[in-house]
Amino acid sequence: MNEIPKLNGKSWLQKGMLQVILILSLAAYGAVMTLTKNSGEDIALEKRLVTLETVMESLKTIPTDVAGIKVSIGGLEKSVDEMKRTLNTLK
Repeated sequence: MNEIPKLNGKSWLQKGMLQVILILSLAAYGAVMTLTKNSGEDIALEKRLVTLETVMESLKTIPTDVAGIKVSIGGLEKSVDEMKRTLNTLK
């Protein structure tokens, strides 16, 4: 089985997932920090809680997204292997 293509020593899958996790973590951190700054404002507090819950909900889909990406990679690997076999038989 072929390896996942690498870019600068890391697979593109690792780099992409790392970026998604960092962006969502920063959004969650921002929501929490603004909660502590404006704890006296009930409306602002509720809006920030909703933002934090939205971020947490979006994090739940990451395992499913990764599974879909892995299936796609498996299909690509199979196609590449078939192409290699075809090229080898033509030689």
